[in-house]
Amino acid sequence: MRPDPTDIIAKKRLRYSRKKIDYGSSFARNFTRLSGLIFLFSMVTIVSLNFDKFVLYVDRPVTKIRVENQWNYVDSEDIKKVVSTRMGVGFFRFDLKGLKFDLESLPWIDEAVINRLWPDTVSFHLREQVAIAYWNNEGLLNPRGEIFTPTNLNQVTGVPHLRGPDESQLHIMEQFEAFNKILKPSGLKLSGIKLSDRGSWNLTVNDSIFITVGRSDLNDRLERFLRFYKENGFYEDFRNSEIDLRYGNGIAVKKLNEEYTELAYR
Repeated sequence: MRPDPTDIIAKKRLRYSRKKIDYGSSFARNFTRLSGLIFLFSMVTIVSLNFDKFVLYVDRPVTKIRVENQWNYVDSEDIKKVVSTRMGVGFFRFDLKGLKFDLESLPWIDEAVINRLWPDTVSFHLREQVAIAYWNNEGLLNPRGEIFTPTNLNQVTGVPHLRGPDESQLHIMEQFEAFNKILKPSGLKLSGIKLSDRGSWNLTVNDSIFITVGRSDLNDRLERFLRFYKENGFYEDFRNSEIDLRYGNGIAVKKLNEEYTELAYR
């Protein structure tokens, strides 16, 4: 049976139509890709031409400093000197770690917390050192037993004087607290303590009673002094006196303005 010429013509038209559709789809895909490449190239060109302007806009020079807290002993002039050397640097290039190191190198600054504030500001919060005692008339001690040596030592008042060999400050701080705990119930307060190179302890109580405790039986000797202290008129009898507790069963008392020594035995 011969094929119907009408069917043959219809099939040829269908194949031709499919070819046209496939050709149209391929063209559309290629056009889309080309358009995307043109757009990407245009954006790269625009960014390249304006990159310097963009960088200058976002990386503006730091020209402002914001201080987040106040302090008592830190010298503002020292802060200005440290900060001024770093001003004018770009925002993202500003060396926060370097500024932190420089600030914490100043004697009164214990810690510096520094942050950037876009577009042109750096803020910092300074934690000041806490002076709990003088150390050997050459510096101050913080609660961690670290020595720092500011130039304005005389501004610190109301703290005790600790003296002793190098590297002995932590041991002396501990013994200071132990002695003070014994003295406090009697209304007395340590204002100074010294550890000699031979290990002997000397105390200054209420700024006017000077006590030699010695090297052994420290607590027992101090308790013995307190018994005499309570039995003999309290503070007035011992004010401006040197007291030696290195006796087996008593103490020696010497008024600073007198030449004789009175021995009191128990």
